[in-house]
Amino acid sequence: IAAALASLPTVEFRRNRHELLPKGKKLLDEVAAIMTMYPLVHMLVNGHTVNADKLALAQARAEECARYLTDRGIDPSRLETCGVHSDKMATEFVPLTGADTVEN
Repeated sequence: IAAALASLPTVEFRRNRHELLPKGKKLLDEVAAIMTMYPLVHMLVNGHTVNADKLALAQARAEECARYLTDRGIDPSRLETCGVHSDKMATEFVPLTGADTVEN
C-alpha cells in the first residue's frame, strides 16, 4: 500500500486556500478506494507548506483531505492529520498501522 500511495501525484488546492480542485478530488477518490481495499490501515495525512507562516493552511488542507475521505466512507478513526513545514508543497499519505501494510 505504501508504494501505491507514493506513486500518486499531489492533491491540488486553490491557491492560498484549503478548497480542493477537481484533480485533488479525483486523487482522493483513488486514496479512498485503496483504503477501502485495506480496511486495517490507518493513515497519516500530511499537508505541507513551504512557508512556515502558513502552517494553519497546511493543517486545514490535511483536514480537508481527511474530511473528503470520511465523506467517501472511510472511518475517521483511521485518519490522522498534520500540517508541516517542508521544502515541498504537497499532501502525502503515510500508512501508520495495519496488517495490510505488508506488501506481498
